[in-house]
Amino acid sequence: MKKSIVAIAAAILVHLLLITSGWCDWWLFKTSRSDEMSLSMSLDGTPYDELARKVTFYQETLRSGEVQLKGKATPGKYPIARIEVSLDGKGIWQSLPIEGKGSFRYLLRPAAGVTYRMYVRVTDTSGATNSVDSTLREISLSTQNVQQLLNKTLRELVQAYQDKNAAAFMANVSSDFVGDPTNLDRALRKEFSFFDNISVFFTINNMTASQNKIYVSLTYNRSLTSSRSGTVYRDSGITDYTFINTNGKLKIFSMKNPLIFGVSDAANLSAGNAANNPSSLVLVIDNKGGVTAQPYRNVVSGNTNSSATINFQFPKK
Repeated sequence: MKKSIVAIAAAILVHLLLITSGWCDWWLFKTSRSDEMSLSMSLDGTPYDELARKVTFYQETLRSGEVQLKGKATPGKYPIARIEVSLDGKGIWQSLPIEGKGSFRYLLRPAAGVTYRMYVRVTDTSGATNSVDSTLREISLSTQNVQQLLNKTLRELVQAYQDKNAAAFMANVSSDFVGDPTNLDRALRKEFSFFDNISVFFTINNMTASQNKIYVSLTYNRSLTSSRSGTVYRDSGITDYTFINTNGKLKIFSMKNPLIFGVSDAANLSAGNAANNPSSLVLVIDNKGGVTAQPYRNVVSGNTNSSATINFQFPKK
């Protein structure tokens, strides 16, 4: 009797395992396999994975009033069949043109007072998709004049740096600064002893917001005079900053290569690389104040084109 019960139980178990195995194979084949398909995207120049779920754009900074979704889907075993976007939480899907090698783009003209629940779905010829839920971004448009606040903060940072005032500069740095505030303060003081006649000019290229963080792309022009040799060094480039908005006060949360401030400890202070021409010359400062101008490709690690930067001016009032 016991043997019969064991045999029956074993048969049931095998049957269940076969059913489960068959279901898993079908599920993996039809709806998953995201490990074989890769998707990289940016939203108005900010890498998608750097944005929190809630993303706020500011009306004053949008070129032509539009937000650009830009991406590239790399297929796995099967070719990409279609790429779609939904703005209403998966209710309606709109097919996007595939521009070649899986590249795509979409322009959204947001309206104030509306929240867009955007998803992106990539499907290959077997029916497998990317992880669609992970692409959710809740997009809204603000009419707040945050440009004025950002300009004020950047002017204070530049002025403090040019005046060699570390305390005034660090007052605009978050205690949660990615590169450690202590390291930044130490690097600034080194640079103040290394250089005279510090001059920095900047232009804001674009800006997006996600919860309490403001993501900013800057074009800068910099001039430094070595206090040791009297040599004047100049460079320019595009760099990215993230600010935390705390009760109307913006403070630096992170900086990307090429750094404008804290260049003497770039390895510890940078949180990634902004998009620049790999052959553009940027200043590299060592721990003793030595300066060299090196191609950007030599300064950064990884792919310098990983975060696309859209370079444009604010619309003239």
